[in-house]
Amino acid sequence: MKEPSLNLLKRAFREFYFKNDSYIETPARMKEREFGYMQFNDGMIRHLTLKSKNELQALLLKEIPSDVYCSCAYYTSPTLPMQEKGFRGADLIFDIDTKELNLTCVKEHEVWLCNDCRNVMPEKQNCSRCNSAKVEQTSLPCENCISAGKMEVKKLTKILQEDLGVAEQEIKIYFSGNNGFHLHVYSKELEPLDSPSRADIADYIMGNNLLPESFGVKKNLKGSLNDVMNRFPNPADFGWRGKISGKLIKDEKAKPKVVRGILKNGYVQFKVELNRIAKEIGARIDPKVTMDVHRVFRLQGTLNSKSGLAKAPCNDIDNFDPFKGACLLGDEETNVHVMYSPKFKLKENYFGPFKDKDVKLPTYAAVYLICKGLADA
Repeated sequence: MKEPSLNLLKRAFREFYFKNDSYIETPARMKEREFGYMQFNDGMIRHLTLKSKNELQALLLKEIPSDVYCSCAYYTSPTLPMQEKGFRGADLIFDIDTKELNLTCVKEHEVWLCNDCRNVMPEKQNCSRCNSAKVEQTSLPCENCISAGKMEVKKLTKILQEDLGVAEQEIKIYFSGNNGFHLHVYSKELEPLDSPSRADIADYIMGNNLLPESFGVKKNLKGSLNDVMNRFPNPADFGWRGKISGKLIKDEKAKPKVVRGILKNGYVQFKVELNRIAKEIGARIDPKVTMDVHRVFRLQGTLNSKSGLAKAPCNDIDNFDPFKGACLLGDEETNVHVMYSPKFKLKENYFGPFKDKDVKLPTYAAVYLICKGLADA
């Protein structure tokens, strides 16, 4: 990153942390957690301990980190090497990334950046300017992306509450600050779970590995209609058996017709149908995040260096607008050169589209484009 852009980001981030001390959440059992942070144009520093909100605020103002992280795990000695920390449990964490939802709108607001010459291209290819293969995607998520992410959050919370018995007050939802949502579960019952157990929870939430045999349908499909009927679940049944049945059977009278159709189409086709329904009903989360008990996770209320937006609480998921509620930097105007940008919206204001243009933008919009790699100060 060029020095003028770096200086602009540091000024904006410093001002945010100076003026928004109360916005940053101090995690429970702070002394038992590991902290870490990234610096602009530098690497990760972790295995830190912070004992109070004042220590956290002092770190933010002194170091001006690009990103701040906190462990989901609780440790006896957070500053020691991982194998010596003394694991005491961890919050259950979920990550929903809208980039992984295969939305059709993405093509309208994604571009590819060359890491060598910073050329901006509309699609993935070797750089059209320097022929480098080092290109990466960047995207300015739209309202449709956010709506799709919210839908996954709702599916996730429903499964957690109805199937796993997690209480509503044990769940906290956040906009990630960039392309998705984070969901934290603070539950004494789930806290001791190890990585394999958390992987099982992730599989269950996503509806992975559903087998026709669990629904009374065997590979050889032998047996009478009544045999399969007796084993096939009803919509009122618990868990995935009931969920699948509820999608296939609209009323009890329809059950024989549904089972006949399954027997006619065969085992393999039914397995395909199970996977389709599971994808529709299950929540599309990143399972690697959920199973990693030693991960340091973005601290609530801090800024995301990929956008300049905050990791913001979503107390009302339906009405939360991250382009307004998570956009907390200042309005002071600054000059930037925009290599390329599709039209985007922040704080109810629209900007762009831009291409190879010098423009004057509010700090929050200028930082947004610089963080995306699409502009220079």
